[in-house]
Amino acid sequence: MARNLQRKELIRVSGIRACYGSDRLMSVVHKFTSTHIPLLAYRDDGAFEGVLTVDATLQAPKHNPSALVRTFLLTPPEITNDVSPIEALRLMRDLRLYTLPIVDNKQKVIGLLRAKILLKKLLQNPHLALRLTEALPVKTVITISESESVGHAFQLFAKHKISRLICVDKNNKVKGVVTKRDIALAFLSSSSRQRFSTRSSYKNYSFDVEQIKRNKNGLAPYMTPISNVAREGMDTLSIIHSILDHKYNSMVTVDASGRPQAIYSMRTILDTALKLISRAPYLLAIISKLPNELGVMEKEIVLKSILKTASWIHKQHPVTLIHMSNNVVRSKEHRVILFEVRLTIKTDSTYYAKHKNRDFVLATKGALREIKKQIFRSGKMKRHPKSLDGY
Repeated sequence: MARNLQRKELIRVSGIRACYGSDRLMSVVHKFTSTHIPLLAYRDDGAFEGVLTVDATLQAPKHNPSALVRTFLLTPPEITNDVSPIEALRLMRDLRLYTLPIVDNKQKVIGLLRAKILLKKLLQNPHLALRLTEALPVKTVITISESESVGHAFQLFAKHKISRLICVDKNNKVKGVVTKRDIALAFLSSSSRQRFSTRSSYKNYSFDVEQIKRNKNGLAPYMTPISNVAREGMDTLSIIHSILDHKYNSMVTVDASGRPQAIYSMRTILDTALKLISRAPYLLAIISKLPNELGVMEKEIVLKSILKTASWIHKQHPVTLIHMSNNVVRSKEHRVILFEVRLTIKTDSTYYAKHKNRDFVLATKGALREIKKQIFRSGKMKRHPKSLDGY
């Protein structure tokens, strides 16, 4: 009774499903909510012991359902409240886990860090969001027939090093998705034949026999219907936000007939964002709020102009900050009559310019042109700024 009360308290405090190292795999496998979200494991005395992941259980030589949880535990990286978001995202990418525990100086779990929340905050920066939509690669969909076996799905996961398969019918139309987490349910759930030992002198019902039996199970019972498909032509940024808002970690695009065309995943979003930031850290330092009067196309032109200039500068002198602000001058009738753009770019020196124009795009380009001239006159750049005119 005391242990049950303690378990409830641990789960409440951590905010994620938990288990004990002394539990059997088959008694906790149903608690997995995703391939990329671990279970927190504790010792019987309540001390944090490690994390249990879907991959750690499936990649074991014999993922015996009756094995103890602590046999498969991983020690997570020590993440504290002061960890930088970028470093946390790097750890998540490398570990293929999108939720990690936060610990205090006594190794007590005090909270959770979630990749989707971190990425949402980063993408509030429109400059990074724009770059991400331009750079995000489109992945080919790996499909499997809904009539195939669990064992075949397991082989495809290993071959392609992926976490999900899109299930299709005989006409190649999307029917659902199966993930490593679903496969874990197939292999690790309890069975009416619980005697898995092969060590005794007489012939028992072995784990090997049980595994062969489960390999032949049909895939359909472990398939989940897809509720977040996208039609071809849906803009990339909308797809990204849909994945970050949805409980699943991927989105499939389909044609008019419902046949899969491409797949976008959390893994790809995370990896692409980190690559962009490593190549251009100034993306995180751009500060700007564009006027509401601008249309979508105008905003994209402005953002691309700023990013192109920043990239040109950054190749020779690391950019640490780009700060853009603006002032809108209106008539008595509240019509916009003039935009004033103020732009600051910091490297090892600080450059400032402002420019006015009735057209916000032209005002931005005027400020950028002045910044480039200042940098060139300082003797720090090798290329003449005129070579960057015309955008």
